[in-house]
Amino acid sequence: MSSTSNSSIASGTDPAALGAEPGRAPAPSAPTPNTPTPSAGGAAAMWDERSNRTMSVIERCRDRNVPYLVMSIVTAIRHRHLLGFLYAGRQRVVEPHIYGVNFKAHAVLSAFQLRGGSASGERVGWKMFLVEEMEDVRTLPDEFPGPRKDYNPEDPSFSAVYAQL
Repeated sequence: MSSTSNSSIASGTDPAALGAEPGRAPAPSAPTPNTPTPSAGGAAAMWDERSNRTMSVIERCRDRNVPYLVMSIVTAIRHRHLLGFLYAGRQRVVEPHIYGVNFKAHAVLSAFQLRGGSASGERVGWKMFLVEEMEDVRTLPDEFPGPRKDYNPEDPSFSAVYAQL
């Protein structure tokens, strides 16, 4: 067994590669809060104030019950159900069209917002939502007819697509 600590493996950082003594993790260099940093496999990571360490997007998602969140999004897309959630302190109701990952390695949802608040002032229209910022996500019983006429299934904002209309 190597001398790399389990916490180093989990965070994707090899202490030996950073010049630390074998068996000892290097002193953390604290990036500014919520600043993306590279991690194993090129996935984005963020500084977490609670644990005082960098957490990968995967770790942050595990922390927030993301499997349920992702299933709600994917189910809503596949069955063409409206999706409701809280985002930036405002309730939203959307027609979900694409769920995937953008080029900054963030899970995102492209959706047409039907009603609710908006920080931009645009209450209706196409929006891109960071999945990690979505709260109280629920699939609504109301269905929508299908893709909007201006829907782009080849949206260049995505590096990977996991579900789409």
